[in-house]
Amino acid sequence: MRYWIGFSNGTYSGENIRHFLLIFISFILLFIVIPHPSYAISLSDPHENLTDDQRLCENCHTNHIKTPRQEIQQSNSLISNANSQWNNIQSLAATSVVGNITLIASLGQDWYQQGIYGPNASGNISIDKSWGWTFFDERPSSGFITPPDKTTQKNRIYALLLDSGNNSNPVTGAQVTANITYWLYDGTTYTNSTTRIQLIEDMGHSGLYVGNFYFYGGTPYVGYGMSWCDGCHLSYYTSAPDSVTGYFPGNYTVKINATVNDKETTSKLNFEVTPWGCEDCHGSGDQHRDNKVNVVTVDMDSACYLCHGVNQIVHDTTDAGNPHQNTGHRSIPCTDCHTNKSLNQETFNGVTFTQGGLNNAPLPKYDFVTTQLNGDTHESLTCIECHNDLTLPTPQGIYKPDNYTIKNTINNFTPSLPSIQEFQDYYVLNVTQEGPLNITLDWEGTANIGFYLYTPNFNPRNRSDPLNPDKGDYPYYNGSNGEIFVKPKYFANNTPLAGKWILAVYGYDLLNWIGTLKPSINYTINSTYPIQQKDLPTIPECNNCHNPNGAGKAYTNDNIPDWNPGFAHVDINRDGTLDIQCRMCHNAMHNITIKVCQTCHTTAPTGHPISEPSFSQYTQSQCLSCHGDPHEVTMAGGGCVGCHSSPGTRYYVDTSLFAGHANLNASDGANNVTDADCMTCHFGSSDIIMSPDAGLGAANHSNTWFCDDCHTTGGPGPIKPTNSALIKDGTSHGSTNCQWCHIAGDPLPRPLDSTLRFHPNGPRGTASGKNCLTCHYYANLPDLPFHAPGEAHESDINECGPECHDSANNHAVTPLNSNTPPTISGLSATTPVFAGSPVQVQATVNEDMTQIAAAQYQVKKGSIIVKDWTNMTPIDGRFNSLSEVVNTSIDTSTLLGTYTINIKGMASAYRTNPSLPYYPLNGQWSGVYNTQFIVEEPEGYNNGTVYGILGNHIAGATVSTDTGISTTTNETGFYSLSLVNGTYHLTVSKEPEYYANSSVFVTVTAFSTVTQDIILALKPTGTIIGKVTN
Repeated sequence: MRYWIGFSNGTYSGENIRHFLLIFISFILLFIVIPHPSYAISLSDPHENLTDDQRLCENCHTNHIKTPRQEIQQSNSLISNANSQWNNIQSLAATSVVGNITLIASLGQDWYQQGIYGPNASGNISIDKSWGWTFFDERPSSGFITPPDKTTQKNRIYALLLDSGNNSNPVTGAQVTANITYWLYDGTTYTNSTTRIQLIEDMGHSGLYVGNFYFYGGTPYVGYGMSWCDGCHLSYYTSAPDSVTGYFPGNYTVKINATVNDKETTSKLNFEVTPWGCEDCHGSGDQHRDNKVNVVTVDMDSACYLCHGVNQIVHDTTDAGNPHQNTGHRSIPCTDCHTNKSLNQETFNGVTFTQGGLNNAPLPKYDFVTTQLNGDTHESLTCIECHNDLTLPTPQGIYKPDNYTIKNTINNFTPSLPSIQEFQDYYVLNVTQEGPLNITLDWEGTANIGFYLYTPNFNPRNRSDPLNPDKGDYPYYNGSNGEIFVKPKYFANNTPLAGKWILAVYGYDLLNWIGTLKPSINYTINSTYPIQQKDLPTIPECNNCHNPNGAGKAYTNDNIPDWNPGFAHVDINRDGTLDIQCRMCHNAMHNITIKVCQTCHTTAPTGHPISEPSFSQYTQSQCLSCHGDPHEVTMAGGGCVGCHSSPGTRYYVDTSLFAGHANLNASDGANNVTDADCMTCHFGSSDIIMSPDAGLGAANHSNTWFCDDCHTTGGPGPIKPTNSALIKDGTSHGSTNCQWCHIAGDPLPRPLDSTLRFHPNGPRGTASGKNCLTCHYYANLPDLPFHAPGEAHESDINECGPECHDSANNHAVTPLNSNTPPTISGLSATTPVFAGSPVQVQATVNEDMTQIAAAQYQVKKGSIIVKDWTNMTPIDGRFNSLSEVVNTSIDTSTLLGTYTINIKGMASAYRTNPSLPYYPLNGQWSGVYNTQFIVEEPEGYNNGTVYGILGNHIAGATVSTDTGISTTTNETGFYSLSLVNGTYHLTVSKEPEYYANSSVFVTVTAFSTVTQDIILALKPTGTIIGKVTN
């Protein structure tokens, strides 16, 4: 936008003024820094002997470009004239409103923060009325921030206008205004005032009206009654006193009025503006007065954020730095700075000051009440859950002389909300003093970017004299070669402080201290210590949490847009883009809610299948069951066909299968399916609240005519077929009903695709062109679509009828039970087996009339069920005959002992439980047949030979284990023991010749053989001589 200001000596564009301002501020700031780089400066005031006429800055500072003054208007006029225009915004032709205007209003955000000050009484800090660390309303732009839009202190006001009598269509061409009641404080009196702004319709999104409310921060830059210097410095140095009072924290109200033709409506909003909490610790008033030590002599007024803000846009070599990096701030709650203090007329009775705090400065004392900063669905969230905390990670690694390297891109993030991530990247370095800290930053192109480097002890409150960044007085700026136009930037320190350093790379091109945001730039960082990226703090988008990968309530089916501009939901004007802002359904940032559909859709649209009063009672889930994801709803249209015609939905109805039922109501034309046809059968369905989550639709048993209601002579249905063949009195076909066999009138070729059905979860198939053999001979009970009992005794349809089933007519057959259940023969199981080896089971199931449909087995040990009834497999792969050989394999890895296996088979008919359908597993079962199998523990072998000490083989020796198992050696002295896994103590004896040997131990492993030879010692012998007498 371009604006023009008239002067007596010519006309200057806003761009020229901004250019002059940039040059002026560059010189004035350079004037402060260059002569006194250490800030150890004289406390004498160079202006104290000047007269009022001589106090004009430009009288001395002749190198500054001077622009004539223009007297400032009242703040109301300033705001009214300061409304910016949104892109693509203009007024459209007014529509005629049929019903009432539905006005849905929202704000940019709630709560808001404002550091506002009153006019300064003088340069005396003890009586200074300024209060707060002001963040300028960047309108007009100061030039310190480019582009200025996302740092502009404003709150957007939104109004969506819909016509309640015209299907909630947008109202265009309306006159929409907003009266904002704001607060002022002049140091004594706390009062409110009102300003009016115009909301302009967005031509790209019909019915959406937008306006900007700008917070006025007090003294502006030149062009509003002050000299060039007054944007930053106390105005008592100039001839024009600072008399403008800025807006103040409090509860702001917004009353929106919309008028079109003869219709009018209003809506009221409010939002909380809370003060910054800086002064609660650091004190009020300017801390840079000339009666302070080691600070600038030229008094600073309101531009605290130039040195103390997160943007760090004024690049002074002794910049106070980003407050988030201050070590003293990492352990305090977020709300100590971003306060939740609510001010109002009942509680705010002025401010008193008590000397003290961190800087021994005037601490403001005032009354307030605590407000809840987060509301509705996010009420339980803490600040750090969305914005991260200030805790620093610990990069892993050690000192590395050949460098750690990180490659990244600055300025490649374009947030929809103000965020330092747009132009800064943060890194943490873990320095351990193992060697020098060397950092190099290089980048592509000719831009002049750079970095700040914060020491582990960074805290400008502890500033020393002279200033020293190693003592944490200020961050290092651009490293050791801090020249503006030099790259690469590097930093070197041979004795760095141990701890976590923060490296902040910024994407501004520095020109005379003023930053210009550059396009994306690739850069490289090299560091001798481990380095890790860390964003602090973050300002996320809603879709960071709410996406298809989100958990719980954070899950969304579709990808939702960014919050700004945040258009979603529906394309009202049919231009291919969505038109409803996130705020219209979710309210303002920090006060997120989920509005009910009836907020906009106040009455049932014309032709909607759900009429009043049911429409107004619908819940969100009921509405979305037809309309899908709320972030891009499906335009289901009116009536049955409109809602049920989308193939991807749960409630899809394939009207192409209606055939003759497309002509139930001939008023809509031949073979044309419309709502009139649907409602002929589903009468009264539009008068019932659908509850899809409970399985209840508008059409249900209470309001639907079924087949026999119309296709029987005595049925109560409203229409009877003119073709007498379609009257089916006395219908009988087992337990089936019409829907199981018929898709109404469908003439499609066979076999029918399994997806063909009216409803996705309803009956499928058709009996058109079918006969007995189709379902009961060529198919079987497990087969789709009918699960009909299979027979295998007759292949001639003419034999099905009178003899057994009374009729060959599909609609008049009766069941016949042979009372001959299936039998089991040839049951076998492999036995015995070692544990781990499978048991193969096989049996034959026989029946003389119907096909075998299933076989099952059960494994028991005694009375304990080891494996309950489980399906067996036919050897030929399909149950389709009177006799089926079935088998199974039983895993024995956890079994040991003797087991019983029970077998049973099932024929397709008749039904075991007459109250249930045949399928699944409700045919006629055989008796239970059984056999046994044994699972043994696997064994290994201990073999060996028993020798004498002279090597002779000892036959007849006994070899026994400590478990009671024994054997005797053969004629060659050989023995063999079959043993289960384990370690055994062997004893070998041969009496009386040999001593027993009990010193042998042997370990046996299943399915293996271990050899253990054993030696016996011969007992000594002697000679007995004598005579035997009687």
